[in-house]
Amino acid sequence: MDKTYQTLVIGAGINGLATSYHLSKLGVKNIGLIERFDHGHNRGSSHGQSRITRSAYINEHYVRLMQIAHQEAWPQLEKDANTQLIYPTSGCFFGPPGGKYTSYEKAVTSVGVDVEPLTPQEARKRFPAFRFEGAAGALHDRTAGLVAASKTIQSLAQIIEQSHIDIHTHTEVLEIDPAQTPIKITTNKDTFFAEHLIVTAGPWVANLIPQIKTRVSVARQTVAYFKLSGPPEQYQVGTFPVWGYLLNKGDVGYYGLPEFGREGIKLAHHVITPEG
Repeated sequence: MDKTYQTLVIGAGINGLATSYHLSKLGVKNIGLIERFDHGHNRGSSHGQSRITRSAYINEHYVRLMQIAHQEAWPQLEKDANTQLIYPTSGCFFGPPGGKYTSYEKAVTSVGVDVEPLTPQEARKRFPAFRFEGAAGALHDRTAGLVAASKTIQSLAQIIEQSHIDIHTHTEVLEIDPAQTPIKITTNKDTFFAEHLIVTAGPWVANLIPQIKTRVSVARQTVAYFKLSGPPEQYQVGTFPVWGYLLNKGDVGYYGLPEFGREGIKLAHHVITPEG
């Protein structure tokens, strides 16, 4: 059955769900959401128990944006979901001299957020689990926290369902024809039309929008969980920080989070981008 939407969103990961949520909050009517798999699937980048939220970024505009997120957006979502989604815990971000640490320190200092620069000696006292060998310094981000990721996905999906947004799961988009008015979207089940189309398809976005294929690349991110020696309570939210080792563009950086939702602290690496 063909159906026309005022706004159609393709991809129901965190970006697609959050987009649909805010469209509804803004009063947009007749919204559709298409998902190739199901909510919370593990084929994209929105699955897992935890993520980091912080103010420490390299870009001043993003630092300011995070203040809106922390002071307005997350509290509103928690209120709408009637559950806690952000678990405050200190942030610790450090790196070697000449790396991105200096740019991070400059950005947070310029904006004036609750992020304190520490010397390596001060950082070792505040975060005894880290050595800070060769570090230029560390940023103690008091605005940081752990995001209950899978709980956020579930909460957004529930809110969207209650908002009478049409959700089409297990629906694969085969072709987008932007030349038509309204835009034509062909799937493995039905044909849809949209006055406005938003694509949040993650690693599949280049297949759906071939024009950006040369500008999009997909990178694998490796995540591991480690059970460390010592009292378990010292690795919990509120005691153990969310942290990041800041290097330069093109280098492999590391970050981690406290134990949450499963045994062991979370440790991951990724290639550093210009945005941090």
